[in-house]
Amino acid sequence: MKKWVKLIKADFMYGVSEPWCDDQGVAILPFIYQYNQYWFLLIHEANPLLKGRLHQSYGTLTGGCELKLDLLTTVKNELYEETGINVKKNEDVIFHDLGSYYANKTNIKIWHLYAVDLTSLNLNLQETYHGKGDGSAGEKNINGVFVNEVDLDKTNDSLALAIYGKLKLEKILNNPNLIV
Repeated sequence: MKKWVKLIKADFMYGVSEPWCDDQGVAILPFIYQYNQYWFLLIHEANPLLKGRLHQSYGTLTGGCELKLDLLTTVKNELYEETGINVKKNEDVIFHDLGSYYANKTNIKIWHLYAVDLTSLNLNLQETYHGKGDGSAGEKNINGVFVNEVDLDKTNDSLALAIYGKLKLEKILNNPNLIV
């Protein structure tokens, strides 16, 4: 049986390890530039841990690192799995590696942050993008929608906001009308 989560103790503190993905994950914020502004693709998936609690509807595409694959291949696989958008053979799509970070002091997982410029694909902003899922109940009806910067800025998804902040900080989003 696959071990998904392991409780660990160091000194006075307890935390969590995720052995199934070697304590590494990717967080992906796809975006497009259309109608003189940036739009960001967020996904909706079931989270049984939040059942009965007030929580956001949409968030960052995330996934555990596929141990036998490089990070970029994992990013491409997760994008397809969670939105149905296949970029595996598209050389016009631009991938931005924004670094790697620990989530917090109670989890030793390292998040590899990526932004993916999908502008060249001419995607429809009004479409709901349906993912194929990974076979788990949480990804059974997974789907994604594009939101503008104002709606992205209102989200309480820390990974989406971190990636967005890195994009602005590194001046990858170069529209002078960006929200600051």
